Amino acid sequence: MSEKGQVVIPRRIRKSLKIKPRTRFAVYAKNDTIVMKAFDLPDLEKEWSKIFKAAQAKNLKIGEKDVYAAIQEYRTSKRRQTQG
Repeated sequence: MSEKGQVVIPRRIRKSLKIKPRTRFAVYAKNDTIVMKAFDLPDLEKEWSKIFKAAQAKNLKIGEKDVYAAIQEYRTSKRRQTQG
């Protein structure tokens, strides 16, 4: 491990798992074992574009305020689920 906490994954493992530079990992520790799980982050611009195109196709008027309100509503419902 480097002084910055960086770990080198051997080339043969990177190749077999098709790990490329800038790949993101979730890292978990349990006792004396470290587990790294690669994951992809979605392209948010593409995802939002799909959502707004679908809304336009249905003639729905969705604006930034509507999105913000929906996010707040979702977060509130999640908080209630975890509290109750």
